[in-house]
Amino acid sequence: MRLVTLPILPITATLAQAFEAMTRAARSAVVSKMNLDYRLYAAPDIVIAGAEKPYSTLRELVPTEILHVPTRDDVLGPPARRYGGVTMELPLDRATLEQALDRAGRQFGILADVDDTALIMTRHEGGAAPYDPAPSKCYCTVDRRAVPAPPGVDHGPCPYTGVHGPSVRCIK
Repeated sequence: MRLVTLPILPITATLAQAFEAMTRAARSAVVSKMNLDYRLYAAPDIVIAGAEKPYSTLRELVPTEILHVPTRDDVLGPPARRYGGVTMELPLDRATLEQALDRAGRQFGILADVDDTALIMTRHEGGAAPYDPAPSKCYCTVDRRAVPAPPGVDHGPCPYTGVHGPSVRCIK
């Protein structure tokens, strides 16, 4: 399990605003809440869609992940940990949180939503790695890899394989 902080934006935020928030936070994803769901949107999705329509909103994108929201039972464990109608407050531990994600069938969960920041837990150590760095302005639409500013140009070729043709999209 690993913890990472990500910016939270309203579901009505534009893709240009989402890119700005990722850049300020030096993270490659944002979180948004829609109804009762927390949704994670990764930088490649935001940049690729934002290159074409920067004023589209997060609501218009398919989320990269739907985050699990741990319930009281998730964090306190099975009812056997409750005695005589009194719930014993137990500290959260790694195994309990990982089991909660396993039961929910999710790789990511949200532990806290404070002001404009979400504390996200991942099921696996490497799960947060794609979201650690600041976003790139350009991504390949085929393999979703970041393309550095030179040689990355909008509608340019992907420098990694050369066979993708004009597959690079850059947000302005």
